[in-house]
Amino acid sequence: MTLNTEFNLKEAAASLLQVDLKDITNVDFKDNTNTIKFNKNGYGTFDKTTGAIIIKKQLQPNDSFLFNVTYKVNGKVNVITLNIKTEPNFKYDDPEDPNSEDRKWIDDYNSIKDDQKHTITLTKYNGNGTELDIPSEVTIGNKTYTIHISGGVYSANKTIESIKFERGVIADTSIASLFSSDSNLKEVDLSGLDTSNTTDMSSMFANCTSLNYDGIKFATKDADSLFTTENVENMSMMFSNMTNLTKLDLSSFKTNSLTDMASMFSNDKALKEVNISTFKGAPSKTLYKQSSSYDSNTIKELMAPYSAPFYGCENLETIILGDQWQGFSVDRTNETIYLPLGINDSWQNQTTFKMYTSEQLDDSFDASTMAGTYKRVNVAGADPQYEANGSLYGNNIGEVHNPSQSFHGFCLNQGSLIAIP
Repeated sequence: MTLNTEFNLKEAAASLLQVDLKDITNVDFKDNTNTIKFNKNGYGTFDKTTGAIIIKKQLQPNDSFLFNVTYKVNGKVNVITLNIKTEPNFKYDDPEDPNSEDRKWIDDYNSIKDDQKHTITLTKYNGNGTELDIPSEVTIGNKTYTIHISGGVYSANKTIESIKFERGVIADTSIASLFSSDSNLKEVDLSGLDTSNTTDMSSMFANCTSLNYDGIKFATKDADSLFTTENVENMSMMFSNMTNLTKLDLSSFKTNSLTDMASMFSNDKALKEVNISTFKGAPSKTLYKQSSSYDSNTIKELMAPYSAPFYGCENLETIILGDQWQGFSVDRTNETIYLPLGINDSWQNQTTFKMYTSEQLDDSFDASTMAGTYKRVNVAGADPQYEANGSLYGNNIGEVHNPSQSFHGFCLNQGSLIAIP
């Protein structure tokens, strides 16, 4: 079965049984075990009314699902079981091949070989290497196979420190959790990875606690990068819980297809600077499905904050918002919630020098006049302290510092602003 391509179980059963399609009266999972396994792992969708199944996530080799098919022959009701499975795990074994050692790296993976499409899809890395260089193709016998990757191939690995994809390795529609929880990963070169068909990058780097921005290469200077986000719909939790991440410049990301960036940077405690100037807000269709019955105020106050892209980024100092950014809203027509940023305190636009609260950036963002670079300023709970009118005022300073203005800071004094020369 091909990923993201509809396969009709009723039609397949009718063909196998050599009966009319109308005689196939029911198709459903054989039992709850199969149902739970399919739905919990997000393998795809199944419509038991029509019999249509779409696999959206690569199954592991030798994995399968059982379906009961009910049909009639001469008025008699019969039931058979269909076993929907993937190809067995491919292992390279050709002792007569003089270059066999060049192919043996495939044995470190769960992989699926398709002799019709001439592809080998890597689904899980089981090796213990520290530096991986993934070739774009491999020749076996007289056939050349293109290397594909799918899903969380390298997730939860404790040994990999660096990984590079040679130009032309193809990512399937989902590379969700591709490197998630790779605690020792320090360098990733994605410039050769063709992601033009990828729609899901959720949790791609989640919990990569040793990885920082300098270690992630999206593009190279000497060649056009194959890494693209133009068709990516899901970036939720893509960079979440990366405790060593201090900076991110995502200005090269294309976001026309993006429908979910919930918790995209959540709990990145060291993150100080981020550029999301090409993003058009922080959409989440998933949260909308979970909360569409609530009014906008309830969604904003009780639900959206915990899915905000910067939730828990308590040390964020600089954020760049573009001229297409939009703040919090509930778009019921397109079944999308545009999330609040998830930041606190006050922020100064570095072009206009105007000050905004985090609430204003969420509720009143006008992209035509407010797009630009924002820096967090001192607010309640931050030093320094100033004396005004004989009293000490501390933890309430909003620093503006602009040589063209007559003051460099202000503090609150009984509800009024006082300039500090």
